[in-house]
Amino acid sequence: MTALSVSSPFPIFTDIDGQPLEAGYVWLGTVNLDPQVNPINVYWDAALTIAAVQPIRTLGGYPANNGTPARVYVDSDYSIRVMNKNGGVVYSAPAATERYSDVVIGDINASDVIYDPAGIGAVPTTVQGKLRETVSVKDFGAVGDGVANDTASFQLAADAGGQIVVPSGTYKIVGEVIFGSNTTVEVANGTIFEMDCSGENGRGFYFEEAINSGIRGDFVINASATSLGTDGSKNSCIEFGNASNAASPSITQFCFATGSIEINISGAQNVKAIYMSGYVEDTVIEGVVATGTTNFAITAHWSSNLFPALPTQTWHAHNITIRNCKIYQKSGFSKPLRGFTFSASGRVVVDNCYADCTTLNYNLFVGDYGYTYAQNISQDEGFDFTVADCFMTGEGGFSADCISSGVNGSPVWNGFDYQASVLVDGFEVDANDHSTGLVFGITGLNTGVFKNINLYSENVTHTREFFYPQLCHTIQVINSTFKHYKFMRLRTTEYVLIDGCQISKPAPTPDATSYAITIDTVDFANITNCTIKDARIGISSSDNTDKSIRLVGNTFEQIGASCLELDYCSQLIVSNNTFKNVGTTTTSTNISAFLFGADVTGFSITGNLFSTNSYRYLVNLPATAANGVITGNAFLSLNLAAGSPAAVFKNASATNILIDANNNVVGSGITLVFP
Repeated sequence: MTALSVSSPFPIFTDIDGQPLEAGYVWLGTVNLDPQVNPINVYWDAALTIAAVQPIRTLGGYPANNGTPARVYVDSDYSIRVMNKNGGVVYSAPAATERYSDVVIGDINASDVIYDPAGIGAVPTTVQGKLRETVSVKDFGAVGDGVANDTASFQLAADAGGQIVVPSGTYKIVGEVIFGSNTTVEVANGTIFEMDCSGENGRGFYFEEAINSGIRGDFVINASATSLGTDGSKNSCIEFGNASNAASPSITQFCFATGSIEINISGAQNVKAIYMSGYVEDTVIEGVVATGTTNFAITAHWSSNLFPALPTQTWHAHNITIRNCKIYQKSGFSKPLRGFTFSASGRVVVDNCYADCTTLNYNLFVGDYGYTYAQNISQDEGFDFTVADCFMTGEGGFSADCISSGVNGSPVWNGFDYQASVLVDGFEVDANDHSTGLVFGITGLNTGVFKNINLYSENVTHTREFFYPQLCHTIQVINSTFKHYKFMRLRTTEYVLIDGCQISKPAPTPDATSYAITIDTVDFANITNCTIKDARIGISSSDNTDKSIRLVGNTFEQIGASCLELDYCSQLIVSNNTFKNVGTTTTSTNISAFLFGADVTGFSITGNLFSTNSYRYLVNLPATAANGVITGNAFLSLNLAAGSPAAVFKNASATNILIDANNNVVGSGITLVFP
């Protein structure tokens, strides 16, 4: 007996999404005329004796006669319109001649079928044209079983461009897939990419010199590499730009990687999760979670036409937004080395992100190498970085660095010359696991503004300062809380403002060698409206430069020894501060609230309140000091048991000192001046 092929005896209609058309409508009419207005006779049998009433309804995609799938017959060519149950047109054809064993509906070429979009002003097209608005990687042979190498299929889809659909599955990608301009990769939820980023061309999904392109969706990338490219810029999971272009690169602009993107990197080689290289502008990275073996998880880096040699012309990532991203160690993976890194990049925004890395969590390596820009921005246009509502923990710190010392052949540059600025507004720092290195290291900025920071740690093994700006022009720290066993150091900076902050230790340390703030070679320090507490020394300075220090409206509390200890100062203003429960050290009774060195050559102490303190002297300076005024203060208590007499001011030999006996309130038993 000859084998027979079994096929459906009934035609089937599908909706625009490819699913069987349920409860749809089919009209058949005079050829080249509207079938709804000009219907023809339609029959349920080939003898054309059983008339069918139009519109014909569908059941599960089949024409239905009294609830049963059936064939439909006519005796001439016809026009056809198919609509879904909501009245939307699925397709319409003005002249159909196809037959399926004398049945009306058979194969219809999609190029002959009209797609009539709903809505006023909508322009009809063909079903073929509508379907080709997107391409699927499976159109080009992608399997998605996690075993077959789907790289070539993805590259064919990338070459087609436009909107590329990646259906759910597990796809093996080896090396890189290069996407051009005007390409959007839409990845179905739950998709997994097994990615091998080894060798000289291991850039994963690579948007090279692309405009208006990117990838989005809810998917996972599991990446690894057995070897890396020679210049270090060719191994990443998602890359934008072209850092290794030997000639002048074209711009990569208006690109994106967004959604819920999980990147897991394993193996011995460091692979970048997201890399923006060189001439990249106006690019958004959002919703990325990265973990594992990566030295730079999300990073942007300058490039040159001589890369990796030093440049004579440079290209810089510019106008970059990083939002809602996390970089940390997941179970089964190693901890990333660096989280968010930006080298000689400009106008970068990092918003609502989290990092827990071993070396640096946030590394803003700002400024320019001082060579000629190849792209259309000027050196003074601003290397502006904004970090807002972020969080970090672990061993890694925060670095905003605009100075290079020529290490490993790199040129020397200073961001202060090129107007580099950083704004941090809203930053939570759990520094309990941060034992070595600076928590905040800031170098070479023209302007650094740090607002609404909450830094805390109960770790007593810290070896470095928690906040350390140096070689900067202006640093402002506003409305922030620092609770840490080390201290804030302000160094080699022209202007510093600390306002509305609370600086304290996790527990009082009146007898330990501890400071709240140290000032070193700062031209002007303005500390206002702060609470400084729980240290042995409040504010200290021992450098040999003239400086101006202004302390206004602060509260000093639980300070073990001196609230203010200065060796050099040409202009000191201490006004309207409150000192309470100070001088609490148990190691000495002969201590002073203000201990001045020989080169404090001008000071004003006015409007301050000293209560419940245990000092012997309030202002203690050598005979060589000069030019001061003490007036309008309330000196309510001193440690009378420390020695006789306890005095507000020690050393009447200092020259040109005005101590207003009438306008200072002095408590019982306290001497105003002790010779």
